[in-house]
Amino acid sequence: MPPWKAALTDQQLAAVLTFVRRSWGHEASPVRPQLVAQAREATATRTDPWSDADLEDLIQDLGPPRER
Repeated sequence: MPPWKAALTDQQLAAVLTFVRRSWGHEASPVRPQLVAQAREATATRTDPWSDADLEDLIQDLGPPRER
C-alpha cells in the first residue's frame, strides 16, 4: 500500500478513516482531524513497517479521542 503521509491532509485522511470506520453498518463517531495530526506527530520519525502489535501500542499511546 502506498504511503499517504504527504498525499492527504489531516482532514482528508480523517474522512477516509471515518468512511472505513462506518462501513458495514457501524455507527462509530467520526475520526477527528486533530487525532490524525496527533498520530502523525507521534510517528513522524518512524521508518520501519508497522506490525499489529505496533498499531495496538499506538492506539494505547494516543488514548481516547479528545474534544477540541
